[in-house]
Amino acid sequence: MNLCKIEDCRGKTIAHGLCWKHYARRRRNKTPYLAKERIRKMQPAELRAWFRRKCRITGNGCMEWNEKYKPFAMKNLSLHRSAFHLFRGEIPDGLLVVRICNNQKCLNPDHMDTLTHKENYVRQLKEGVTRRSKLTVAEVIEIKRTIAAGGIKLKDLAGRYGVHPKVIYDIKAGRRWGNVQLRW
Repeated sequence: MNLCKIEDCRGKTIAHGLCWKHYARRRRNKTPYLAKERIRKMQPAELRAWFRRKCRITGNGCMEWNEKYKPFAMKNLSLHRSAFHLFRGEIPDGLLVVRICNNQKCLNPDHMDTLTHKENYVRQLKEGVTRRSKLTVAEVIEIKRTIAAGGIKLKDLAGRYGVHPKVIYDIKAGRRWGNVQLRW
């Protein structure tokens, strides 16, 4: 009785030195290995090339994941941390991997840096970008000025900025962006 040629498999060989499970995978996927096994067995240069093939490049140089799901081999890390680790090396303990371009889909390691929580918070405040917000500080100031001047419905203002009307109502009432003050 011959055993499957796949490491740690004890199945009986049926064709091409493979057991039924691995032979069926080979016919279906052109390889007897699962995707995560293929990824784990790749050399670093091959893995980087594979990662680049799975991304598309946008006009500003950002690499965006072009697949529906991320690979199982990278489930323990978010994609941007995986990309940073793959292209730039280990991520020091206690540091965040942040996208300098502020594109939440970007995986380009040249657009990433490692910062502490405090450094990242200060950077976001300076740039007027927060991860959860669609609005920048400049847009909020413009919204507050428009509300103060009157003459436009808050619902129309929400449509102009692509946010829910409740966001505009909360800005007006001071429940959101209360830290942004108008300077006359």
